Amino acid sequence: MALHLYEDAQLTRPLSEGDMSAPDFAVFDGEHGSYSDKQLYIAVERTRLAEALTDSSTVVRVQDTRRFRNNELILVDSEQMLILSGAGTLQMTVQRGYNQTFPVGHDSGKLVHSGYNYLAYSVAGIETTDGVMQPCLWCQLSEVRENLGGAVFGQALSLASGSQPPIVHQDVALSFWRRFTCPANTPVQYKLNVKLQVMALEIPLAFQIG
Repeated sequence: MALHLYEDAQLTRPLSEGDMSAPDFAVFDGEHGSYSDKQLYIAVERTRLAEALTDSSTVVRVQDTRRFRNNELILVDSEQMLILSGAGTLQMTVQRGYNQTFPVGHDSGKLVHSGYNYLAYSVAGIETTDGVMQPCLWCQLSEVRENLGGAVFGQALSLASGSQPPIVHQDVALSFWRRFTCPANTPVQYKLNVKLQVMALEIPLAFQIG
């Protein structure tokens, strides 16, 4: 699934996944207890073309590596492409004009999106201890900051029926707020076993609803 969490509405600061290169980071007062609020954004995976693409080239060079995978679809302008190899690197080999779209030239710097839409999405704070995943009881989630105080600790947030668009696609990003609360009398530690998990139903663009 090619959804990603970002720290900014411009979608230029992605949070890392699977490593600590760009974590959702906060510092707490463990002696007296404290909390940290942050607004985050959910959007489809994206990067940009590192060089212009002709209408016949099957090699796509991008500006940075993302979570695209082989045999997944990407979208440049309105042209769909199927990744044949090289996903996760700066150079991918693709099948052009996929799903009866038309191969055309694309300028350097054009956005490269995941070629899927997503709906029925939710976010959950997850904590892993001794290999066992469970809800994070430090975590509260809400669509708006004003409602964080009333959110249930450890409860997932459904964004499918709220005030935001029902489908996440190339031109739409969703936002939500997260609060992590450190209880008083918590020993000094690095808490590295917590992550935010995004779940959604993936729909190829060739099978859009509506």
